[in-house]
Amino acid sequence: MIIKYGDAEDYSGIIDITVSLGDWFNEDGINQITKDLQFQKVFVAESNGSLIGFLSFFCFEGEVTISWMGVVKSHQRKGVGTKLLSSLVDTCKEKSIEIINVKTLSESVEYFPYSITRSFYRKNGFHEISKSLSYCGDPEMVLLSLKIT
Repeated sequence: MIIKYGDAEDYSGIIDITVSLGDWFNEDGINQITKDLQFQKVFVAESNGSLIGFLSFFCFEGEVTISWMGVVKSHQRKGVGTKLLSSLVDTCKEKSIEIINVKTLSESVEYFPYSITRSFYRKNGFHEISKSLSYCGDPEMVLLSLKIT
C-alpha cells in the first residue's frame, strides 16, 4: 500500500469510493466532496494501482481540519485509515501544526456506521472538544481534536 498526496487525477476515484460507502455518504455529501476537493489537500491510499482510501483536509488559523475520509469496505479495519491519518500527523509535525480537528455525528445520533467513525478517531487519540446543537433539522455534531506531540 502506498500513501501519497492526491491530485485532480484521483478525484473520480475518490468519488467512486464515496459512492460505494452509502452508509456514510449521501448524495448531498458526495456533491459537497466534489466541490471541496477543488480547494483542499488530500492523501490517497493505493493498493495494486487502485485507490482504496482518502483523507482530505485544510488548514485554518494554524489548525488542520479533516474534512472527509473514506476507505473501501473490503479494506476497512486493515490499517488503511490509520496510515492515512499517520501521514497527516507526520505532515503536521513537519509544519509545526499542533492540532488536528474533525467533526462527525455525535453519539446522540443512533447510527451504527458513525459509532465506528467515532471509535476510529478516539482509538487514534482524538478527544471530544464540543458538541454543536442541532438546528433546522440537522443532526448534532461532535468536534474531536488531536493534540500532536
